[in-house]
Amino acid sequence: MRDYVKSMKHYWDEAAFVADVGDGEAAWKVASRLRQLREDDFVGGFVLREFEPFTSAEVRTWWVDGRCVLIGPHPDTRSDPGRGVYGPRRPGARLNGSTPTRRSP
Repeated sequence: MRDYVKSMKHYWDEAAFVADVGDGEAAWKVASRLRQLREDDFVGGFVLREFEPFTSAEVRTWWVDGRCVLIGPHPDTRSDPGRGVYGPRRPGARLNGSTPTRRSP
């Protein structure tokens, strides 16, 4: 779960992952904690996506004016903490980031 801009993945169990979307009480608990942690930075509404396990490390691609200019480790990669520059991620923006990876079969 996330808001329109950001997840709280560093609070995975309490504010990001909904184990069973059919359990409304548990889902609302996660949503409420996400809202509490994001405080005044909460944007829009809640976004719920299906969890998918990946089979490879995440990488980050950076695009300027529609052209890929950099490919490197995702900023959250443990072997390279703190790397990367965060930019706007909206259609029409000059700088956008993307995180492609492989899904499990």
